[in-house]
Amino acid sequence: MRKIMTLAFALLFAFSLVAISNSTATEKAEQAVAAVDWNAFSKNLKQALQSENDGLRQSAMRHIIRYGDKVNVGDGMLEILRTYRSDDDLQARRLALAALPKTGSRLAIGFLRNAVKFEKSEVLKRQIQFILAEDAATRN
Repeated sequence: MRKIMTLAFALLFAFSLVAISNSTATEKAEQAVAAVDWNAFSKNLKQALQSENDGLRQSAMRHIIRYGDKVNVGDGMLEILRTYRSDDDLQARRLALAALPKTGSRLAIGFLRNAVKFEKSEVLKRQIQFILAEDAATRN
């Protein structure tokens, strides 16, 4: 009985340490995000979107998707539109579509309203329809 109690106490203690370390890690991550110079980050994202390196452009789009509410890529949105319209890779086009609404550009949404009519890929067409429906729901 004593061994079981000791084991139970040890497990409880171990779980407490894990819970404390997880909350500490979360707090540190939140502090790191708060300490970012978002203007410099936005400037670097714009430069990355103009790169000829596909991986760098795609990484920039992923960052826009993740931090869209904190960054302002301005006319870099046009590079995302160019990726959607011109890239041969379906996944790159899907990534561009996911990044477009995160830019907050009404021009991009207007473009998608027209593009949905002419999109040949059913996958992309459904994604655009979802983006437009989500935009309409948030505007109302």
